[in-house]
Amino acid sequence: MNILIAEDNKDTREEIAEMLEEAEGIDDVFQAKDGNEAFQKIQDENVDLVISDIKMPEMTGYELLGNVKKEVQKEIPFILLTGSSIDEGVFVALNAVGIECIKKPPDYKYLMTKIKEKVKDIHTKNELARIGAVKEELTILFADIEGYTKLSKKLLPAEVVVIINDCLKMMSTIATEHNGTVDKFIGDEMMVVYDPPRAKNYGIEEAIDTALEIKKEISRYNRKKETSLSLNIGICQDEVFSCSLGNSRYKELTVIGDAVNIASRLCAGAKKGQILIDKNTFENVKKLPKINRKTYKEKTVTKVEVKNTEFWYYEIVKRKA
Repeated sequence: MNILIAEDNKDTREEIAEMLEEAEGIDDVFQAKDGNEAFQKIQDENVDLVISDIKMPEMTGYELLGNVKKEVQKEIPFILLTGSSIDEGVFVALNAVGIECIKKPPDYKYLMTKIKEKVKDIHTKNELARIGAVKEELTILFADIEGYTKLSKKLLPAEVVVIINDCLKMMSTIATEHNGTVDKFIGDEMMVVYDPPRAKNYGIEEAIDTALEIKKEISRYNRKKETSLSLNIGICQDEVFSCSLGNSRYKELTVIGDAVNIASRLCAGAKKGQILIDKNTFENVKKLPKINRKTYKEKTVTKVEVKNTEFWYYEIVKRKA
């Protein structure tokens, strides 16, 4: 991890450099007395993080940041230092895009905390890049077959296996028809991923259509085979990491993130054929042209929790005609 300090005040620059040279996880610390020198070092050296004063001769910190974003292929995070007051709107905007802005003279303990956070983020991004993980927004659906335990009391195990296989085959076919990708089967449960560009609106509408259709087909199957199966379904749309996990002998392409955990827990918390979606997903659902709020029944979570946090969820009843 290599850090560049761009600061025209020599004392401040050297104080920060001395502090960084004693920190763990940092290899080299470069110094520049103005923006031009800093930009040249970024081009010549392998810089991972820039700590830059905003007001510098030749080239300001803002200009340095802009030039790096424009001219340098590598993504380099910035921590900006300022000795004067900064407009609150600018401060908020910088922090919104992940650029820290700290007033001078800096609280060195606070500055070191922020540097450590940046270093950790960079290490994490490097590891994600190493395993080929890609961050993307998509929709996750979990569907669990319920009711086959009763069947196992009156049918042979082989007959139960045939019924479960029939259902999973039907469910996966419908999911595929609605632009979903079956990620895995976990016993009698199916996990489906709806990702762009195949799925529109991050796959929310396709996931809902899948859920409603497989519920209808399970009912049809029950009438035909005289069974009493039901489907419990959980749906969540959010950012996840798509990656290939495992070792050299076995790897599995999958997705990891809160959306997976929430959809799984909603599925586990659903009762007798419910289709549940979390509140954030519901807010996006309301924007879809063929769906409105009257189509849904609102509930409060009491048992479904993710990371020890209760959250709102909604039950899907039907699609608008």
